[in-house]
Amino acid sequence: MSEGNSVKILEWNIHGATDFNNYSIPIFVAGEVMNQDADIVVFTEFIITVGWHYVKSVLEKKYISLTSYVIRI
Repeated sequence: MSEGNSVKILEWNIHGATDFNNYSIPIFVAGEVMNQDADIVVFTEFIITVGWHYVKSVLEKKYISLTSYVIRI
């Protein structure tokens, strides 16, 4: 955790619009998140897609992953 009583939160809008074909998460995302040394990381507009397994494997060295889903019918 950050020094003192503070908590550092990183929010990143991934812009993972599900209607775009061939969308993938750039692998640099993992390195950028790790460099920020945040206590909590939140991705918005995020979908599990190409590149996620790599990003997740890097982030799990420091973070616990929790994912919520919205299913379109």
